[in-house]
Amino acid sequence: MAILECPNKHTARLQIWAELTRFRHPPLTRVLLMPGATRYELDLVFAKGYKFESSVFLVEYNPAVWANLTRRSVGKSMPPKENQLHMLLSEAGIELVRRGIHLDVVHLDFCSNVEGHRLMTTELLKFLKSGVMAAESLIAISWLKGREHYLRDIEADGHTIGLSGGHQSDAGQGFLRMSVADRGRVYPVHKAFYEALGVEIGVVKFGSYQNTRTRNPMLWAIFHLKQQPKPEAVTTAMRSLTKTWIPPQERATSKP
Repeated sequence: MAILECPNKHTARLQIWAELTRFRHPPLTRVLLMPGATRYELDLVFAKGYKFESSVFLVEYNPAVWANLTRRSVGKSMPPKENQLHMLLSEAGIELVRRGIHLDVVHLDFCSNVEGHRLMTTELLKFLKSGVMAAESLIAISWLKGREHYLRDIEADGHTIGLSGGHQSDAGQGFLRMSVADRGRVYPVHKAFYEALGVEIGVVKFGSYQNTRTRNPMLWAIFHLKQQPKPEAVTTAMRSLTKTWIPPQERATSKP
């Protein structure tokens, strides 16, 4: 068995996909991920039961990363060529909408931090504005933290972010366990949803880890998007047929 590139990253990945899998029955779900140069996440998604031949979409702009992933995938399952999007995330959103495809669950594993050249938040904003996400969907985002230049502003933002499930929810407890600075680092990501869609976004879970290989500190969060669908845009093909996921704040009171 291959040694994992980073055990901490894989643990976070397992937590993220455990939640995403509960949201929609995998064989009926359209999912997008940014696999990078390895197959760790790709193999996990395959094991969860998502249909590679019809409903799994990959996005990667860097040709060298694609080449490494392709080399590691010889003789292994891969989505069809038309589902392998060699472009920016924002361009992928536009292309999928052009095809009439709307996504149920997404994991965006960014290598850049929130600030820097603002690549992550800019791409996320454009991706959301494309309208590629289904009316009710989950978006998980992983990103690098700790290189922001305006720590005082970030800490101020850490006191302002809202939680739809309240502080007693799983998300609320996870949020309170974060430092104020880390809470502030979540803020620009949360804000991008509102700027793109004009609706408040519920936060399902938060997490953090240190990459044992690069020593980089990482953050991740899962956001629950719930929009009013446009009547003319909703078709049977755009809907998942089965919904099994229950928001964490409702699970404790749900009857068996």
